[in-house]
Amino acid sequence: MKNAIILFAALLLVLITGCGDNVSAPVENDEEFYPLSVGNQWNYQRNGTIELSGVEIGTKTGASVTEITGTATHSENFEVFIQTTSTSDTTVMYSQTTYTEFLDTLYVRVTGEGFNAYQHLDDTDSMFVVPFPLLEGSTWQFCQAPSITAEIFSMNMDVTVPAGSFANCMEMQTTMPAGFGIVTTVADFARNVGRLNDVCTISVNNIITTVSEELISYTVSQ
Repeated sequence: MKNAIILFAALLLVLITGCGDNVSAPVENDEEFYPLSVGNQWNYQRNGTIELSGVEIGTKTGASVTEITGTATHSENFEVFIQTTSTSDTTVMYSQTTYTEFLDTLYVRVTGEGFNAYQHLDDTDSMFVVPFPLLEGSTWQFCQAPSITAEIFSMNMDVTVPAGSFANCMEMQTTMPAGFGIVTTVADFARNVGRLNDVCTISVNNIITTVSEELISYTVSQ
């Protein structure tokens, strides 16, 4: 009888421990979707098509590299990371081949309130903003000028790209009116990695240009 009581007490202790509040469970941090550290680099492959009234008339291939190259001080006296993105594309349309290259620089930072990107160090308002917490179904004004809205489609996507397979990813869409058309971009992000891919669709009248990027390799400091 004594042994039975001891066994029951031990079993009860296990049940209480397993069913109680798990205070040691790790707390998810939205900042992990935007890992910022000098030297971080993301390499993407780019592919796309150009369609006229549903008929393919052109293709795009290329590459893009995003890198955190250093830090700087904003005019309002907070630190930002310098993020550069270099993109090169080859477009073939109606037997004509065009090569384009461009370099973009943003000043970015992440805080407990969200991710912000500035076009210039003296900008008082951020160009892009992603507010925390990140919740499925959230919508907000991603950019004021031009007007871009954003929505989180999912917080638990499984995504596979050439760089690997990732679970519990965030999927976000941005939408921007463009003259007589619209530009939509759907992107997936992984914790402690960053952006895994995106698909940008530009629809103007009866011309649809679709360009996708997929992460092929990355270097991220934890």
